[in-house]
Amino acid sequence: MKTPWPEDIGRVARQRRLDLNLSQNDLADRTGVTRQWLSRFESAKADVSLSKVLLVLRELDLNVDVRAPQPTVMPDLASYAADSIMRTVAQINANMAGAMADSVQRAIRGAGISSTARAALEKLTFDPAYSQAMQGLQLDRIDPLSKDLPALPSPDAEESR
Repeated sequence: MKTPWPEDIGRVARQRRLDLNLSQNDLADRTGVTRQWLSRFESAKADVSLSKVLLVLRELDLNVDVRAPQPTVMPDLASYAADSIMRTVAQINANMAGAMADSVQRAIRGAGISSTARAALEKLTFDPAYSQAMQGLQLDRIDPLSKDLPALPSPDAEESR
C-alpha cells in the first residue's frame, strides 16, 4: 500500500495490528517499544524514531519500499520527437497517396483499355481492403483528382452491350 503521508503509515500499521488480533500492549511487548509510543505512532501525534517504526512494521510483516525518482525525458524533447515522427508519417502517407492517385488516374485515362483490364481496375479500386488502406491516407489529395475523372462503366454494363 502506498502511503504518501507519515500518518498514513501509522494507520496502515494500526489496521494490520487489528487484522492480526494484536493489542497495542502485545505489539509493544513483541517489539520492545512502549504502548504509549505505539499509540503516538499509530495516531501520528508526535515524531517517532524511524528505527522503531521499521521494527514495528517488520513485526507486522509490512514492507517499506523506498525508491529513487526515475529520470524523466525533457518534455520539450519528447514532444519534438513525437511531432517530428508524426510529420514524417504524414509526409510518407501523402507521398503514397499521391503516387497511388497518379497510378489510378493514368490507368483510367489510358486509351484503348480493354473491358477486362477496366473490370480488374474497378475491382481493385472498389475492393474493401483497398478502401480501408486509403482511409488511413490523405484522401483530401485523392478526392479532387477523382472528381475530374469520367465515371467508369460497370463490368455488367459492358457485358450487356
